[in-house]
Amino acid sequence: MIEALCINYQLMRNAYADIMENGSVKAVYRTVTNPTNGEIVATDFIGYKCKPSTQIFDFATAKIKSNSKDLVMTPQSRAELLDLSKDDDNGDSVKKLKELFG
Repeated sequence: MIEALCINYQLMRNAYADIMENGSVKAVYRTVTNPTNGEIVATDFIGYKCKPSTQIFDFATAKIKSNSKDLVMTPQSRAELLDLSKDDDNGDSVKKLKELFG
């Protein structure tokens, strides 16, 4: 689980570096050619398209958040864990932890 967190963090850092260097969008053009000789007649601007780095960044950030929650690294997860320990009067904490983490 920790290895997955580290891998996704590295993916996020690489994607962020690429976005900072090359931007998050690229221009898309349509080339019109002459059907008889294949000569380029015109190049028309169509719009912008997101680069793959933005999708990788979004995916990696979501996975980091999910892995952090699984590893009890978020405030909510720590609070839930502390609530389990406070309620443990008869030794059921191991059972409750098993239910919490599957």
